[in-house]
Amino acid sequence: KWGLVCGESWVPGVIISIQMVGLLTSGYLSGQLSDLFGRRLILFLAILLNSITNFAAAFSSSWQMFAGFRFLIGFSCGLYLATYLTYLIEFTPQKYRPMVQAVPSWSLGAAAYGLLSWLLHDWRYLQMVTGAFGLPFLACWILIPESFRWLVSHKKIDKAKEVIEKIAKLNRVAAPDLKEIEVALQKSHTVDRKYTVLDICRHGYLLKRAAIVSFAWIAMAYNYYGISFGVDKLSGSLYLNMFILSVLEIPGAFLSWFFMNKIGRRKSYFIFTMLSTAGAVAVGVTENFEFTNQGSVINGFAFLTKIGGGMAWSCVFIITTESYPTVLR
Repeated sequence: KWGLVCGESWVPGVIISIQMVGLLTSGYLSGQLSDLFGRRLILFLAILLNSITNFAAAFSSSWQMFAGFRFLIGFSCGLYLATYLTYLIEFTPQKYRPMVQAVPSWSLGAAAYGLLSWLLHDWRYLQMVTGAFGLPFLACWILIPESFRWLVSHKKIDKAKEVIEKIAKLNRVAAPDLKEIEVALQKSHTVDRKYTVLDICRHGYLLKRAAIVSFAWIAMAYNYYGISFGVDKLSGSLYLNMFILSVLEIPGAFLSWFFMNKIGRRKSYFIFTMLSTAGAVAVGVTENFEFTNQGSVINGFAFLTKIGGGMAWSCVFIITTESYPTVLR
């Protein structure tokens, strides 16, 4: 489309980069926004914006217009990705947090996208269907309450009580007494403060954690997106490879859940990162030798890299959310 061949072949790569800039931008903003206005509002705004911009992108009349919409799509993804797990974790006891991360929502969606691409081919239809997929989830607004941890941290005790009573009723148990929390809040001198990223820099132990998990996120993003965006370089069917790369993450998610509870978050992350690293090195080495079934062998090592990286990223998600108090999470 739009003659993006030969001298214009650089454009598709630039469009992908523009989308990732959108994700980077909102990644920094979403944390502050979800702390100021609540996890629930930002999460559903992200879903709405993602649906609208995906659908609108289908009617782009130039690659520049399409790139603009892809920036907004990336922006909405950043809002979502930086908010949704924190939102879930704040409802979940520590023991069961890896289980929440093991629910294969991302991998199922990515696998479905591979099949959808195979069926539709036309990029305009893909944009429309992707936008339409998000709309039904907006109905969850009436079902899902605000994070009670966020409500408590912002001294909205009455609303927090309503949320906890709703959860207790759903689980058919007695609602816990919040008097101790109320007393603690009354004694606190920082309840009405507005926290920012700068507060992390004021405390050495938080700054150290931030530096470590940020490096881990960069490494995992480079690993994951490097393979995802490079899937067309693998041998065989593009669509089948997209599907396999995504489906492999499903058993990986359950394995990461088991190991995180069995040996801890950090050890699990280290093991899975080494597994992914071994697969990536093997791909690089194998490419330098020509032999029968070279393409299949490279694909196998690439799949190993992806599954290891996916499991490691599951660990990073949990480690990150557990590294900070609610007001900074």
